Amino acid sequence: MSRQSNSTTDFLSRTPRKGSPREKALRACITDERLATYNYEAQRRSCPALELYLWDHDMASACMGDIAIIEVALRNRMDRQLSLLALEQNGTEDWYMAGLQFDDRTQYQDS
Repeated sequence: MSRQSNSTTDFLSRTPRKGSPREKALRACITDERLATYNYEAQRRSCPALELYLWDHDMASACMGDIAIIEVALRNRMDRQLSLLALEQNGTEDWYMAGLQFDDRTQYQDS
């Protein structure tokens, strides 16, 4: 399966020319504190800090689709296991209504 190109992502991913309006706009949006780590690494690698920042953006974007699928799979698996437990203990698959006992951390967690 190939990743489809997204013109917004492609636009963000291209390292802007030094001094260009696009570089100035990006730098205006990204705080110096945020870029500090990238500046250090950019000096070490002899490349522009924005190039590393945008590369990091691309890597995070590439992972998000897979993470979303894993999250859904995990939630579905948890739901199925909790439904089986509720059915066994309370005669209903509605685990969220069955009064299952969880550990204190889970039971009293703020949503």
